[in-house]
Amino acid sequence: MKNKVYKVLLPVYSVICLVLLVGISYAADDYPIFESQLMQFLLSLGLCVLGGIVGNAIHLVLHELGHVIPLLKKAEIFEFSVLFVTFIKVDKGYKVKLFKNLKYGGKVAFVGKNPETAGVLVFSSALWAWVATLVSLVIYSFLFYLSNSYIAYCVFGGATLGTFYSLLINFLSGMPSSDGLLLFKPDRHTDRVFALCETESRLYLGESLLDMSDKLFYSEENKVNSYYSYLRLMQKGDLENAKNMLEISCKENEKTLDNEPIAIDLEKFYLALIENDKNTVDVLKDDIVYYCDKNINATTLRVMVKYRQFTGETDWARALRVTFERQSNGVFKGLFKTEKDIYDKFS
Repeated sequence: MKNKVYKVLLPVYSVICLVLLVGISYAADDYPIFESQLMQFLLSLGLCVLGGIVGNAIHLVLHELGHVIPLLKKAEIFEFSVLFVTFIKVDKGYKVKLFKNLKYGGKVAFVGKNPETAGVLVFSSALWAWVATLVSLVIYSFLFYLSNSYIAYCVFGGATLGTFYSLLINFLSGMPSSDGLLLFKPDRHTDRVFALCETESRLYLGESLLDMSDKLFYSEENKVNSYYSYLRLMQKGDLENAKNMLEISCKENEKTLDNEPIAIDLEKFYLALIENDKNTVDVLKDDIVYYCDKNINATTLRVMVKYRQFTGETDWARALRVTFERQSNGVFKGLFKTEKDIYDKFS
């Protein structure tokens, strides 16, 4: 899906950019800087790129703030990233990290304080971000229209094109995990996102997965939350069905990018430890051990206790087990309850 979208959008967008650049270059006859038309074109290109970067950076800030507006007082925001600045919630307020998010974009991670309306918050957040993008595009287009100098033409033209491309990709392309899919093309993926937000909101409030309604989990009729469905089956001790559900989660992850790949690899590794599958353990252990050392939480501790038991490092396993039993998993106390049940079932 992603490749098909880019095969269509990128050529169309490139032609639009080229036409604008050529038009600006010829318009520059009224504002000559270089005698050479080629040099004038290259200058136009450079100024448009500069305008695109700066203009789209401003747009991205407004876009991410648009995501946040409907969440105020109705959600708990744990992480807010825009460009290369990330705000992470701590006990009191937020701490700032630079370059944690290495992508030129943004991210908002939150849970609803009222789980029943968590899906509405997801939709509202996407809607406000769409409004922010449209407002940015209108402003840049209007300034481009009013421009009366060569440099202004280039800069605002580039800003308009950069924001227009963001609009195409994020809202009009229908790409998996895009805001536009939630707003304009509701489908099974949308149901999954809403169910995911409600599930995590309930975990935040202290419910374990077994406490929640079956409608939030994967079935033939209701194909949502495959990863949490796997954890729920593990919590029940249903190893065989849990393995099948993890395979479904892997396929869904390939299609939608909903789950972090490392989360699935952690569970593949854990199942391999349970089943004494040494080949899979050997393939995954370096990446998994490195990740677990850098990210200590209930899930990684559960996996590492099992791994140290597997390798015969009993003292290390015992120390990790004590740490695990003292864990509260931060604010997601319901997830800790789930992880503790899984730990008890397969320790």
